[in-house]
Amino acid sequence: MNDISSIDELKKLNSIDDLKKLYWSLFDKIKNDTKPQLVICSGTACHASGTSDIIRFTKKYIIENKLQDKISFKITGCHGFCEMGPFILVKPQDAFYHKVTIDCLPEIINATIEGKIVDNFYMLILGQVKNVTSRMIYPSIKSRDVQF
Repeated sequence: MNDISSIDELKKLNSIDDLKKLYWSLFDKIKNDTKPQLVICSGTACHASGTSDIIRFTKKYIIENKLQDKISFKITGCHGFCEMGPFILVKPQDAFYHKVTIDCLPEIINATIEGKIVDNFYMLILGQVKNVTSRMIYPSIKSRDVQF
């Protein structure tokens, strides 16, 4: 089974083996993807805070600016940071942007493509807070590091 890059290329699955081949081809494609990635929370609280608009804008911006080969994004369930939504995790920079609004998305997307972190936000690096404006970014904190 060939690599699938669009729903139009999806062929009918005739067996469990076809499903397994499809699964592993998609898994390998994701695993070997070296593009930077935006991880957008789609939990209930983030939806209540406007993540649907964030997701729609992100898709539209990436497509309209032909950035599909430069950046990827995935929509996930709740990460447990409900009071900070909507938020975006950025890989590989491990940046965490919270209370994201549509107006800051182009800057976040473009900086991510360039391998940079948007520095006109509050910044917390290893416990050091640098007050720059009214947003926060946690470039050195991963979701597994947050105590619940």
